[in-house]
Amino acid sequence: MVTLAVQADGQGQLSGTQICQSGLRDFGVGQLTVRLQPTCLHVDGNSAWVGAVVTETTAPDLLPIGFEGVVLMRDLGGPGEDIMHAEPMPPGLTCHDMPSLPETQVFRGDFRVQ
Repeated sequence: MVTLAVQADGQGQLSGTQICQSGLRDFGVGQLTVRLQPTCLHVDGNSAWVGAVVTETTAPDLLPIGFEGVVLMRDLGGPGEDIMHAEPMPPGLTCHDMPSLPETQVFRGDFRVQ
């Protein structure tokens, strides 16, 4: 499950958070919960790229504090129609570079990109 709410004000200041929860029992981790703080936001039409850094984690060996990633969200309509994918942030890249990422369909939930 991913909860993501990020906003930028008129001066470009970011607020919000991202929380990811995954069951990784098959990998001996159990329930993984990670909280990330947004570092950048870029919106282009119905797509948004969010850069974020891990601030809390229940599996520091897997996703340590300070780990940076980028999330692509594409708002294609209602529940079960959107796209979301997260990857590690390559060095020297930001969300403003709009990195090409695989597009994974969201079957439950609804992203809104505005």
